Amino acid sequence: MEELTIHFKKRAYDRILDLYMRYDKCMLTKHSQNLTIFQTLFNALRLVTLLMGWTNSVPIFYENVTYILKEEISEYILTYINDISVKKPATIYEKKDETCVMLISNSGIRKFIFEHLNTVDETCWRNVLRL
Repeated sequence: MEELTIHFKKRAYDRILDLYMRYDKCMLTKHSQNLTIFQTLFNALRLVTLLMGWTNSVPIFYENVTYILKEEISEYILTYINDISVKKPATIYEKKDETCVMLISNSGIRKFIFEHLNTVDETCWRNVLRL
């Protein structure tokens, strides 16, 4: 967590997105399922998905998220379990008169805000299409 906060120091416009991915969506291999058999009053049952709270569930889940997002992880994207943190551009394109550069096509939008929201949009859409 400390490493994550260092990356966001002195950045005003950042986003944290929560992926709609859950531990119960991560299927265990057939071999691993057979290792989780337990007896109940009615029948023997086995787990077929990754359980939250197990010793290795967090690193396995994090590895899955990192693999899915490998193309997006860059200077703007950081992952923390199933959360994506999106940093704003390093500059706010400030002019000498201390105003920010605005978009040519829309003078009401600052350039760095537009770039940041494009990064968020690209990250979201690429992952929706991939999942």
